[in-house]
Parts: sequence; structure tokens; C-alpha cells
Amino acid sequence: MQRNWIGRSEGAAISFKLEGLGAEEEHLDVFTTAHDTIYGVTFMVVAPEHPLITKYAQFADNFEEIQEYVEKAARKSELDREIEKKKTGVAVEGLFAINPANGKKIPVWIADYVLLSYGTGAIMAVPGEDERDFEFATKYELPIIYTTEQQEFISYQDIKANKQTYKLANSEEFDGQNFETGRTKILEKLMENGAGESVVQYKIRDWLISRQRYWGSPIPIIHCEKDGAVAVPEKDLPVLLPEVESYHPTGEGSVLASVEEWVNTTCPTCGGPAKRETDTMDGYACSSWYYLRYTDPKNSEKAWDPTVANYWMPIDYYCGGDHAVSHLLYSRFWMYFFADQGWISEEKKEPVDKLVYNGYILAADGNKMSKSKGNVVNPDELIEQGYGADAVRMFEMFIAPYDQDTKWNINGVPGTFRFIQRFWGLAQEYLESTESIESSAVLPVAHKVIKSTTNDLDDLRFNTAVANLMEAVNSLYKIKAETGISKSDDWKFTLESMTQLIAPFAPHVAEELWQQFGYESSVHTATWPTHDEKYLISDTMKIVVQVNGKVRATLEVPTDTSKEVILEKAQQQEKVAAQIGGNPVKKSIYVPGKLVSLVV
Repeated sequence: MQRNWIGRSEGAAISFKLEGLGAEEEHLDVFTTAHDTIYGVTFMVVAPEHPLITKYAQFADNFEEIQEYVEKAARKSELDREIEKKKTGVAVEGLFAINPANGKKIPVWIADYVLLSYGTGAIMAVPGEDERDFEFATKYELPIIYTTEQQEFISYQDIKANKQTYKLANSEEFDGQNFETGRTKILEKLMENGAGESVVQYKIRDWLISRQRYWGSPIPIIHCEKDGAVAVPEKDLPVLLPEVESYHPTGEGSVLASVEEWVNTTCPTCGGPAKRETDTMDGYACSSWYYLRYTDPKNSEKAWDPTVANYWMPIDYYCGGDHAVSHLLYSRFWMYFFADQGWISEEKKEPVDKLVYNGYILAADGNKMSKSKGNVVNPDELIEQGYGADAVRMFEMFIAPYDQDTKWNINGVPGTFRFIQRFWGLAQEYLESTESIESSAVLPVAHKVIKSTTNDLDDLRFNTAVANLMEAVNSLYKIKAETGISKSDDWKFTLESMTQLIAPFAPHVAEELWQQFGYESSVHTATWPTHDEKYLISDTMKIVVQVNGKVRATLEVPTDTSKEVILEKAQQQEKVAAQIGGNPVKKSIYVPGKLVSLVV
């Protein structure tokens, strides 16, 4: 995920000379991974903020239209511009680019889906092989040139995956060459003409460290008219946020900017009047390294002692893979920097040993839950219906494996609610019992579920842990039906252990039961139960019976049954006897505890 986010791309930087509006001395630079489609370029698209637009658009006949479009684009966020389905644009009338491959003049357009912060802020549009360019060209009736022999739209992603299969067309001397060969040759031609070079580029953007909001770490900079931006002296650190009546955004700039007594200060260099920086740092500025403070929390001299941090780091286990391209990625940036500075050792610079990706609970329609889509499930509604928080919480753990996405299904909550009720009922019957008759049958159930739940929790298999707990409760009800339930040590151990096992999933019910069992401390601080292997040894074993290589029966016998008795019982099974049919058994094979194989 991080590799995709960083986005290493091997391609070409291509320079298109400009013509018109007095821009003859200028050129438009683009980065592309599809330079083999350059003969299919029919227009150029630049970001509204591009410096060349600022410089030359004023000379275009449609300047007012351009100006209106640029102002409208400035009011959108980059994310909105990227995800907007309907692409819009405006031509810069009179401005053209010259295709360095064939010398053809092509129009220059402005469109807000091109961002100045990514690449060069300009693209060469190839509508014959790019879906977005195709839609744009179709909308504005711009030419479309196909550079494949098929002479129809084919996505470049498909071409890229099959470079030896597809062949070039409408590409002059490169016609007929496959894209793998043509790609190299076309780049060589561009390089010979001084119009291109092979480059590697990354799509990751600069990390915006400052935000115009109240919460966040103040940026320790003071602005002075005489000395410019001056760092706050170390003796005056940390810079603390002032107390404000409301930290909510007002839409009129930073909340901090309105706190004059905090903003107005003196310049550390000249002593003259100055103002504090009113932007605060993004949350990652702290969350990318705060865990290092936990390694040395009482150090009053420095954030942490490298020796101590080196002892504790790295973090063993990181749950929350949805942060892999944000929090964890930037944590790695910071840790690499700290290693460069000598504040943590080189071998400790990777902050996390193991990342566990958590899946998403999706809306019932399979989409991500989103307020804008109106498909968010509010757990309060389920809780208020009488199911309670524990049943909802347990169903979330039971609905699917932790690392897999799954659709929300409200019909599952009643099931976990019934399970909690059934376990509660067992506990109440035990507490109300006046008898004390030992029941050794419950101990194998208890020790089996202790072992399985412990292992499942260690491996984050929450759904199977809940399933095993449900199976154990079913087994206890069967034992209760046969022998009853009493206030014996066996039942006490079993029910108290299961209360502890259920506690991570149903913390409120477990806490209540723990107190009813007579404990004053919390179930969540009690020692976790441990299993005893001797209770997991079964008194019986199941033997598969084969006749001429095909399974015909399954035999359950005591574990101390002799080979001779097992072979005799195997031949007495109805389906086995029918297969033998009075014929002599030529060979009998017994694999202890597993298999009987008869050959007739």
C-alpha cells in the first residue's frame, strides 16, 4: 500500500514548445509513463494555477471566461477536483503546443482535474488510450487519434500489461512495431531532438504539516517585519495554546489569529513588535513519534534517552492497517530522520515489527459507510431496542474475520443477544443452586474453550473465539440436562473461567457476573485462566473404516480398545459387512487411533 501511495513511475519528461499569445520562448513540460502514445496527443491540459496560464491567459480572446474558471477552481479542494466525475475545462484561445514527435500544433486547455502539486501541473492528452481524456475530448468535440492497430479505444493500462501484443499505428516510422520496442525507439527520438529524457517520478505529494485550526501543536515561529521568520528560542519552548472560549472554526480564518494577546509578541532577534505563527501542526506531527515518549516518560531533560528508546523499540504489533499509508508511513519518515540525527539507532529506525490490517464493516449495500451516502449504521439504535452494547459489540467481533471486509447484517445481533442470555441463565442457575455435587463432565468443556479462546485472541481470530464460546455454552446446557447444575467446584471453575473469556467481548455482562460470583475487583484485571492438557485427552476415538480403499463407516470406541476388537467391530458395521458379502478378507490394516483398511 505504501509503495502504491508513493507511486514510483518510470517514464519520460517531454518538452512541448509553445506558440501564440507571445509565448514563443516558452515550453510546456510534462511527465508521462505513456510516451509511446505521443503521436495520439490531440490537446494539452494544464492546471488552472499553472504559471504559464497566469502569465499568458490575459492575452487570450476568452480571458474573462478563463478568469472565471480559474477563480471557481480555486474554491475547490484538491480532493474534490480529483474525484469530481464530470470533468470541465476551458480552452486558452490562441495558445498552442508543438508536438515534438511530429511538429503538429495542438490546442492548450485548462482543466481543474489537473493539479499543480502533482507532476508538472500539465499533461499531454491522449484520448485514444486514456478514458478521462476520451471523455473530455468527446465532451468538447476534440480530435481522437488511435495509436493501436485496432483503431478503437483501448485503455493504456491494458496496453501496458501487453506491450508485446499491441502494435503501433498512426505513429509514422514506428507503425507496426509492438509497444515494447516502439516505446524505447520513440524515447530515443525525443532525446535526440532534445525534447525528452528518461526519468523516474513519484506521485506522493508534499505532506501538509500546517493547518488553520486551533487544536494541534503551535508552530514555534515568530514573524518580524525586520528579521522575517524567526525561530522561538529553545528556552521559551514549548509554545502553549491560549485558552479560548470556542475552538470551533469560524470560516473567517484561524481561531488563533483572533487571540491578539497571544499573537502579538516581541522578536527574539531585534526585540521589536512581532506576531506568532497562527497555523498549527497537523496531528501527524505528534502521532508519528509520541510512542517514543512512552519509552522514557519521566525524562525532564529530553523527549527520550536514545539508550532507553533503543531498548524498547520497535513496536511489536500494530493493529490498524487502514493507517498504513498515513500514520504508519509518516512514522517511518520521522524515525528515519531520528536515526539520521542519532536520536535512535540505525537498526531501530523501522518503528513497527508487524502490521495487522483490519477490515471494514461495510454498509448493507456493500459500500463504505459514509454520512454523505446516508448509509451509516448507528449502534445506538440497536442498543436502545433492548439488545444492549455487549450484544452489538460481540456481533461485530463475530461477523467476520478481523482482517476481512464484510457487509453489516442487522439480523446477526439477535443471535449474540440470545447467546449472552443463555450464558447469563446458566450463571444464575448456578448461583441459585443449593446443592454441591461435583460434575467432572464440565471440566473438559472448560479447559477446551480456555485453550481455544486464548489461542484465538492471540491470533486475532475473534469470530472463531465467539463461535467456540457458543459451542461451549451448548455443551454445558447438554450436561445440565443430563446431570443438573450445582454449586460445585467444577461448575464454579467452568463458569468463572468462561466469564473471563467472555469479558473482552461482553465487558458489562462479565463485570456484573464477576461481582455476583463474589469478587470485589474487576474481571478485567483478574488473572487470565489457564487450561490443563489432561482434561483435553478424549476417552474415545473415532476410527475410519475403508473397504478396498473406499470409506464405508466410522467407528467410535474407547481409547484402550485392542486391535483385535477394533478389527472385529469394523467388520460388523452394516455397510462394511454388505461390502464384504461373505468374501474372505485378504488383508487387514490398522493404523492406531485412525484407520482400519480391509481388502476383499
